Amino acid sequence: SLNDIKEVDMTRIKVGKYNVSISHESKVLFPESKITKKQLIDYYIRIAPYMLPHIKDRPVAMQRFPEGIGNEGFYHKNVPNYFPRFIQRFPIARSDGGIVQYIMVNTQATLAYLVNYNCITLHAWLSRVDRITHPDRIIFDLDPSGHNFDDVRIVALYLREEIMSHNLSPYVMSTGNRGLHVITPIIRTYPFDAVRAFALKIATTLQRNHKQLCTLEIHKEKREGKVFIDILRNAFGQTSVAPYAVRATPHASIACPLQWSDVEDPNLYSSRYTIANIWDRLDYYGDAWGLINTHKKRLRLM
Repeated sequence: SLNDIKEVDMTRIKVGKYNVSISHESKVLFPESKITKKQLIDYYIRIAPYMLPHIKDRPVAMQRFPEGIGNEGFYHKNVPNYFPRFIQRFPIARSDGGIVQYIMVNTQATLAYLVNYNCITLHAWLSRVDRITHPDRIIFDLDPSGHNFDDVRIVALYLREEIMSHNLSPYVMSTGNRGLHVITPIIRTYPFDAVRAFALKIATTLQRNHKQLCTLEIHKEKREGKVFIDILRNAFGQTSVAPYAVRATPHASIACPLQWSDVEDPNLYSSRYTIANIWDRLDYYGDAWGLINTHKKRLRLM
């Protein structure tokens, strides 16, 4: 219980206009690279100006690792009652009749608090709370069957062409783990089912035109080494890794928004950018997704 928490190794930091209590700052969350909770909190506070615009007003699920990434983590959706009042909640009805109080991560202080709660990765909805049933993004998750990231890059470039042929604006992000996400901003006119059907049509066309490279086969053992085009996240209640979120990888790689020129580079790999090396990139390029919300388009539903 909360009463059992000892006041040792506890500090309070000022984040924006809020005080956030931080415990066990020196706890190592990434054993191989010796990255501590304090370093992770510092990263999220610093990255917030880039990250928050992409997850603002979206329900968020936490991926928590209380013992660090050396132990298996778990997903946590429902906000505990003892979370401070400055953390915004949004209630969503479950199909079984219950309610999930989702977090909205709209402030630096919320980010800091969640990391203190041993949340390493944030996963966000494709819709925002003021129109929760209508997504404003389509996602294509490109997942390699093995370790051949080159095929993922090539499929992403073909997917870009296909999306642009529908007068839409594709954006791309490394997942920080194995694959790439191709994201398309859209006007919030269509429910999830229509958006997923549209995504499936694009993915089916891609598979037909490049069947030696990619597949829609859900079962891994049947993919024959091809890149899996996953469109199943385009559904109510589904989440995807948030831009600039840290992954549970040895060197704390991040989900990094990319330029399409990055994807043309054969030296790209999904976990290239980390909490240590992202800053030079941001200083030089800024946020590759900085204009994403200005490129929302209507779908031409077929």
